[in-house]
Amino acid sequence: MKHTFVILAYKKSPYIEECIKSITSQSVKSNCIISTSTPSKFLLEIAHKYKIRIKVNKESNGIADDWTFGYNVAKTDYVTLAHQDDIYLPRYLEECLTSAQKYPENLIVFTDYTEIRKEEIKNNLNLLVKRIMLRLLMLGKSSINSSFTKKVLISFGSPICCPSVMYHKNKIGKLKFGNSFQINMDWKAWYDFTYKTGDFVYISKALV
Repeated sequence: MKHTFVILAYKKSPYIEECIKSITSQSVKSNCIISTSTPSKFLLEIAHKYKIRIKVNKESNGIADDWTFGYNVAKTDYVTLAHQDDIYLPRYLEECLTSAQKYPENLIVFTDYTEIRKEEIKNNLNLLVKRIMLRLLMLGKSSINSSFTKKVLISFGSPICCPSVMYHKNKIGKLKFGNSFQINMDWKAWYDFTYKTGDFVYISKALV
């Protein structure tokens, strides 16, 4: 398989089972791994129920280390780091892999998203602003590859939805999320990627 979902699990989340169901219901098959620094009977039972492997980070010094560990446990060309409260629509992976095939020099492929509040899908001003930023700063394209344009995209904030990102490991190589950006570790990663050769590919459909 080309792709792995790595679920970044922490303690006992009431949402993780819905996350797993959305991943196992994808229209194309993928590997799936639970990555955690807080192993528990709860996670073991969930993993056993869905026949998912668990990888335990025994040397975690915080969330950045957990993300780095999760990225590294995937041995496929592509990996998506799923937060345990995220839900992926059935065609998420299919759409991402199709775009990756269209733009083989991709560094990351990412999608639009919505938020669920009180069991209802909600749009809000923050999402609207991000969508406008992406339409304008992506210059109406699905892919940008110049270092300058990629820097401009993230210079006004972080419009890229972190859990929607599919990383191209063969292009990115080693990745270490930085502890100095505890709130915006993902933004720092995107910034570092602007110095690498390759595309940022955007799918304007809300698939997460």
